[in-house]
Amino acid sequence: MQSGTLPGLLLAVRGDTTAEQAIVGIMMVFFLVAVCGLAWLVSAPLYARSWSRYERRLLEQSQEFRGRWPGEHLRQAPAVELQAEIERCWQLVLALEHRMTRRESPDVHHEIAAVRVWIRSVADALNAATAEGR
Repeated sequence: MQSGTLPGLLLAVRGDTTAEQAIVGIMMVFFLVAVCGLAWLVSAPLYARSWSRYERRLLEQSQEFRGRWPGEHLRQAPAVELQAEIERCWQLVLALEHRMTRRESPDVHHEIAAVRVWIRSVADALNAATAEGR
């Protein structure tokens, strides 16, 4: 048994393995790590783009809602639409927090605060609609 070298240590763990087999095993581990690293490098930008598209879609849908029900008419919106807008806004907050973890934009905190203020307004309108039975 070869002690002190990496193949020797591997041989000490598994007695029926030759030094050549141990070296091939080590090379396979390095190859696997390299392939995983390459896969991560390729998929990370795609993952980030999918979040950006998701965030953009949420913003567009929220803008459509605000177009249908501007601030002064918000309390007349049906409860179903108000609930959908609240859910959409919370999903938007999660998307913005995800962007914050990627450190893409320093003003994300302000955007999150603005969305939360809007959520509060929509929730107030939803409470009023529920109380009125709409």
